[in-house]
Amino acid sequence: MLKASQAVSGEIVLGKLIKTLLRIAIEHAGAERGLLILFEGDEPRIEAEATTGRGRVEVTLRQTAVSPAELPESVLHYVIRTRESVILDDALAQNPFSADEYICQKHARSVLCLPLVKQAKLIGVLYLENKLASHVFTPARISVLELLGIAGGDLAGERPSVQRSRGAGGQDPPSGRLEHHRNHDLGCSRPDHRSQ
Repeated sequence: MLKASQAVSGEIVLGKLIKTLLRIAIEHAGAERGLLILFEGDEPRIEAEATTGRGRVEVTLRQTAVSPAELPESVLHYVIRTRESVILDDALAQNPFSADEYICQKHARSVLCLPLVKQAKLIGVLYLENKLASHVFTPARISVLELLGIAGGDLAGERPSVQRSRGAGGQDPPSGRLEHHRNHDLGCSRPDHRSQ
């Protein structure tokens, strides 16, 4: 965790900072793919994407609109609206987001979506997935992401070039038991419990 914090805090150039943040998140969480989403006005936009392949993590700066082809939008809207994290130990099992187009088509197994909050403002979302294995995002791995969530909050909240909205709205979530936890002043939260 200390190594991750030092790596992020050591970056000055915004693009490199984003790449470092996502690369560390992927490596330490056991994810195959990750997205850093920030807000432009009230609209969430994908700032960067990280993928694993050939034994390394590749990060691409994108700045594109969110779409159902990129991630489960029902999960994203829930996190944006409630500022609570969502973790699906096995997204293919019955859960409140089972009908989401992305989950049905892409067959993601483990899904983790964390809000990035700074001074009570939602400034971004970190989305991670693993399509090969379930129960990937353990409490120990999430603790590293909490640390990165703080770095992500500093990234979007304190740099004028990426200053984002004061919050964003979304759709109502489907009903059911979720893994989530209220966020505090800064960073992302650890889910209270795991979905069945």
